[in-house]
Amino acid sequence: MSINKKLNKDFFSVKKKHQLQKKNKLTFLKVIRNIFITFLLIYLFNIFRNVLSERIEKNKSNDVDKELLNTSCQSQQNDLKLTAKKYEIIEENGQKYYVGTIILENKSNKKIEYFSWSCSWYWLYVIDNKNVKIKGSPCDKNFLIVKTILPNEIRKSKIKLFIDEKDIKIKKIRIGFNFIDAKNKNRDDFFTQKVNLNKIIWSNRISL
Repeated sequence: MSINKKLNKDFFSVKKKHQLQKKNKLTFLKVIRNIFITFLLIYLFNIFRNVLSERIEKNKSNDVDKELLNTSCQSQQNDLKLTAKKYEIIEENGQKYYVGTIILENKSNKKIEYFSWSCSWYWLYVIDNKNVKIKGSPCDKNFLIVKTILPNEIRKSKIKLFIDEKDIKIKKIRIGFNFIDAKNKNRDDFFTQKVNLNKIIWSNRISL
């Protein structure tokens, strides 16, 4: 009996020792796992913070660029004057047209560059009455170009208008020029500014 008791005591002692070692091992692994998770979270947080900071700085830069672009556009818009001259009436194929002259004038002492189209230049002009349309002309090739108007230069163009609805009576209209700054020669500026319907220079009112 004495031997059995001793064996049992030794067995339980060894078992308890193994259990303690196992518990200590699990505790150590748990600590290592928690440390790894902590470092991983810190690493991910730093990545997120850096990406967020880059985006904030990029947005700030874009806002500054837009502000500078809008300031430039506003300044050059004030330097340009659009004048519409009295129209003569012609008839073609039963349609009445109002043909006249629009004059774009650079009143400043510096050159102004703006985007236009090689053929459909009239696409940049609008009427303040939706029932009055601009009559276009056929184009074989039509692409985006940069036009320059020198200091105190006057540029004249013929424009042909017609009233979309015959029964509508229109007394006076204004013609607008959608000025799109081409100072930086960046084609993206054209599409960005056009989408935002930037900077229309309006003419005087004329009678039809």
